[in-house]
Amino acid sequence: DFPAIERTMVSHFSGHGILMDNLWCFSMRGCAIGANRGDGLRMSGADGYIIDTWISGNSGAGIRAQHGTGSTTVTANRIEWNHGGGILCAAAWNWNITGNCIDRAGGAGIQLTPAGSPEDGPSCYGFTITGNTILRCGAPLAGRQLVSPRETAGVVLEWCKGLVFSGNTISAGRHDAGHGGELTPEYGMVLGHLDGAVIRGNVLWQGAFKQLILDLGDHGSELVLAENPGSLAQA
Repeated sequence: DFPAIERTMVSHFSGHGILMDNLWCFSMRGCAIGANRGDGLRMSGADGYIIDTWISGNSGAGIRAQHGTGSTTVTANRIEWNHGGGILCAAAWNWNITGNCIDRAGGAGIQLTPAGSPEDGPSCYGFTITGNTILRCGAPLAGRQLVSPRETAGVVLEWCKGLVFSGNTISAGRHDAGHGGELTPEYGMVLGHLDGAVIRGNVLWQGAFKQLILDLGDHGSELVLAENPGSLAQA
């Protein structure tokens, strides 16, 4: 326990850039993790800080938190061009995700889902997600075929309890300048099975969305979903 990784570059490995397996009280600051064939950071454990770090161009997700990862703060990072998504959490708890730039993910920029069957419990609970820029996600990177709305969305939030998602910007865009390509994402947010949640005051902009919010329904009695303006794609 208690590892601290600072000012370290981890790149071009055949597996994950960093694997933290059931570690507690960890921190990562000022690092660069890129072009690895697995996830940039795959983690389980609790009580962690990920700050001021670049996580770029990995074949898997930028950050993948496996079942039971808790009490983690992710702030002021640039998480970009990861083929398997930006920040993916399965059955995690008590996270703070604030002030990150999540750009051009091959899948959702932020995704909270169950680890297995939803009947086993909520996918994630006690999450505060504020002030992030989620740009050009849901992109078909490295020739991947993205089919489902969950893959072609900026944000996916399902089976969550005790969630605040507020003050974020979900933007559409193409490939880098001069390379063209389709505008992504198709869906701003995919939501379903939420309870004790506030989804409010987010902006979905640049007029490229097939649907701003795909609401799968089946929510609990305590859901606030309001004031999330945006514009659909033009014909």
